[in-house]
Amino acid sequence: MKPTAEQRRTAAENGISYETLLRRLHEGWSIKQAITIPVNAHRTLTDEEIKRAAENGISYVTLHARVSKYGWDVERAVNTPIIPRSERAKMQQSKIPQHLKEEAFKNKIPHSVLYHRLFVHGWDSKRAVTEPVGRKRMLTDEQEKTRIKNGISISTVQSRIYRYGWNADKAVTVTPTPRRIYSEEERALMSLNGVTPQRLFERVNKLGWSFEKAISTPVRNKKTS
Repeated sequence: MKPTAEQRRTAAENGISYETLLRRLHEGWSIKQAITIPVNAHRTLTDEEIKRAAENGISYVTLHARVSKYGWDVERAVNTPIIPRSERAKMQQSKIPQHLKEEAFKNKIPHSVLYHRLFVHGWDSKRAVTEPVGRKRMLTDEQEKTRIKNGISISTVQSRIYRYGWNADKAVTVTPTPRRIYSEEERALMSLNGVTPQRLFERVNKLGWSFEKAISTPVRNKKTS
């Protein structure tokens, strides 16, 4: 499903990049969810939230994935219990009509994938039993050549696209800035703007800022009540 111009505009207004929008749709999100649920990649889970989740039998890894990858709100992620594997198996066997199971099997779609497509991601049955399994190709041949030419690792490109929402052309073009020894002038400017070396590194390599913007933009301090 290709989003319309209006849907792309709504996603952009909600801080959702086009690459992220396409990934969400490919993973089975409804168009409404894909264009409205904020990206939570940078959401910091509090100790209290982690503790509450643990009390409900939810590990930190599962909690983080629910919030950052699948776009759940934190309360839902913290309070929704994990269904035991044995129960999930029973649900899978009982809910899916036999003709859909047979069609999925013919198209080499595992039963667990079919179940998630139908009942977790909400795909329509025709798409669920016919769309091949596997992520769409991330880079074109030309983009792959550019990535290699610029010495950018594939893991860096994947992180930029799927975690930070960069478009593919930018992800293979912006050369990572190595950690460096800063001049006295640069250190003074960093101190003035409250920019730590780690923050500077993240601004350039994860957010795609220019070095000049990254070093000269003051850090916003959270308001305290």
